[in-house]
Amino acid sequence: MPTASQYARYRADRTTIWVSKAAAAFLSRERETPRESAGSVLDRLLRELRRNRRAEGDSPATRPAAKKAATRGRKSAGRKAASKRRG
Repeated sequence: MPTASQYARYRADRTTIWVSKAAAAFLSRERETPRESAGSVLDRLLRELRRNRRAEGDSPATRPAAKKAATRGRKSAGRKAASKRRG
């Protein structure tokens, strides 16, 4: 956890993100130049991810989290219908 003075410095900068050690190591390995900031690396990686998803035709409905939520909705709807038939 950062000290109060470190946190104040980070807040003044407003470009700092808190990531795990593994994520920080990954971002440092992904730098194209030694002077590229971690924020720039992260922005570039996010743009590449979006571009790749668009190229694959990936929509929000086909992502795992959306599928899980949709399944959960169908299950609860089925339970409600079954309870109405019983009651």
